[in-house]
Amino acid sequence: QIEQLYNLEYVVLEQNSLTGRISNSFGTSLSNIVSLYLGDNSLTGTIPSTLGKLDNLRELSLRKNNLSGLIPLELGSLHEIINLHLDENGLGGPLPDFF
Repeated sequence: QIEQLYNLEYVVLEQNSLTGRISNSFGTSLSNIVSLYLGDNSLTGTIPSTLGKLDNLRELSLRKNNLSGLIPLELGSLHEIINLHLDENGLGGPLPDFF
């Protein structure tokens, strides 16, 4: 399982027809992740708030999926983030204050 790759820094799985939900384990066991690209798939559900625990995360792309719900406030804890792509989903509600 990907959760056991503790030293993993880059995950690029864009354009792969992936389905299902984003695992909460991305934010709990993969603490060295710098770039996480899951865009242009068919992922569903909400954005896990645990992604806000990825202290080293600089790039996050979840664009072009079927994600819904609110943008988690915990993403405001990503102090190293330089690129955040959440477009072309079904996200709703107000933008969090960290924008």
